[in-house]
Amino acid sequence: MKRFALVTALLLVALGAQTVVAAVAPTIYDIQNGVYAAGDTLTVTGTVVAVRYNGIWVAEAPFGAYNGIWVYMGSTTNVPGDIVDVTGVYSEYYGLTELAAITDGVVTTGTGPVPAPTVLDAATLTADPEPWESCAVTISDGMHVTETSDVLGHGYWTCQMTNGTVVNFDDYFYDDTTVLLGQCYNNATGIWEYTWSAFRMEPYVDGYPLVDCVVDDQEVSFGDVKSLFR
Repeated sequence: MKRFALVTALLLVALGAQTVVAAVAPTIYDIQNGVYAAGDTLTVTGTVVAVRYNGIWVAEAPFGAYNGIWVYMGSTTNVPGDIVDVTGVYSEYYGLTELAAITDGVVTTGTGPVPAPTVLDAATLTADPEPWESCAVTISDGMHVTETSDVLGHGYWTCQMTNGTVVNFDDYFYDDTTVLLGQCYNNATGIWEYTWSAFRMEPYVDGYPLVDCVVDDQEVSFGDVKSLFR
């Protein structure tokens, strides 16, 4: 009996000496910062901010830098505002951080408000684009179209901001055939995405306000013209 008690006491001491480390749930922020290895199966929780036919963009609080991720599903019935638990396999798919959802790996647990996009100027966004990959953003600059998809193909177009910064655009949501050379837009709201080796803005259908930037013809006298050269 004493021997049993001694063994039990030693076992309890040994167990007490162990350090128990609580498991930390994966976060989108950590995935985007390289904490996990490609091929890991991870579960994250977040809010659906945008939907495509084959997947969803999910964001977690505080809905800022490194808080968004693309979830590939093949097909989806989710809508923006769904609160979801996502279990998927992490990969860098042609440079895009992605969770490929396993079968029944996206579970809707509730609904809530769609997180507001982060407002950034184009110079800030393009100077350090990686933190905003797969995040909802608003480019606050006014802009005009410098190249259209007729030239670039693949639904791409480019815009130059009022400060000279150039941003690439893509047509996940917005109809590129309506974008014409020289058109002006007040700003752009959508998903900042990495696709085909470049960061591109994916403006929402209602997130790309067209404005009239045509300068009206004015009657000018010959005297006014001469005065420009005095």
